[in-house]
Amino acid sequence: MTKQTRLEGDKKSQDAGGRGTAILSPLGGEKGRVLAFFRDSPGDQFSPKIVAKYLRAKHSSVKRICLRLHRRGFLKRDLRGWYQFRADLDRLRETEEPPAGVHGIKIEVRIPDCPFVPGGWISGTTCKSSNHKPPRLVYGLTFGKAWVTVTQHESGLFEIWTKASFSLDEFLMYLTWLEGVFLGAGYPFWQYVPLLKQIGLQRDYGQVQLKGIQNVQVQYARDLFIGTYKKKAHQTRIEAHCWEEMGLLEAVRVLDQLRDRPAPKVKEFDGVGYR
Repeated sequence: MTKQTRLEGDKKSQDAGGRGTAILSPLGGEKGRVLAFFRDSPGDQFSPKIVAKYLRAKHSSVKRICLRLHRRGFLKRDLRGWYQFRADLDRLRETEEPPAGVHGIKIEVRIPDCPFVPGGWISGTTCKSSNHKPPRLVYGLTFGKAWVTVTQHESGLFEIWTKASFSLDEFLMYLTWLEGVFLGAGYPFWQYVPLLKQIGLQRDYGQVQLKGIQNVQVQYARDLFIGTYKKKAHQTRIEAHCWEEMGLLEAVRVLDQLRDRPAPKVKEFDGVGYR
């Protein structure tokens, strides 16, 4: 199927009162219209006759398409012959691959020779002494619109925390900025071997909807839990939080594996795309 044919199929879908398939790949044309119909109502079941009536298409054609989509794993089928969208992660990768991001980041670095006095680490920033015992100093910094809290302990330990959400590229920019802040204060950041203590990873899907529940969280391991919740209207976030200590440089290398790569070539068999 050429790009022009797919675009024409999408336009016909919208003109006929369908739901459109502009963001649906690799399917297009009438098959794309049928799959888009089920995808937009993932918690509901429909018979081919109902789908054909809604899309103003031939019943026999829609029935054949539903069966093929079921065989390819895009749809589930019950004993009555009704179909439902299969919203599992494998099929989501066929229709949507949102970029990975990070949030809730905590970094620790130990600088024993840094003076433990207000402004001793860096001057010209908001700094206050906390009432904790042993005492600690808290600095407030901003990276773009993100608020960053740096807590200095008397032992020389620095805790760097932000709850902001970054793309992977923005996260690298954040680390570069952090390196510059410490270097400006006279302390080479990477020389002190910083550690990543906590991080959240997320992908925001627009084609997954939670029906009847607000969120699901699963404790996968002692230092890892996975959660799914409704981020905003028509957007569901799937995230994982990890508290496993790791060298920051090593963590950057691991996160690089999540960087978006060129999509694999999609072949077509009987009009249905597969890899």
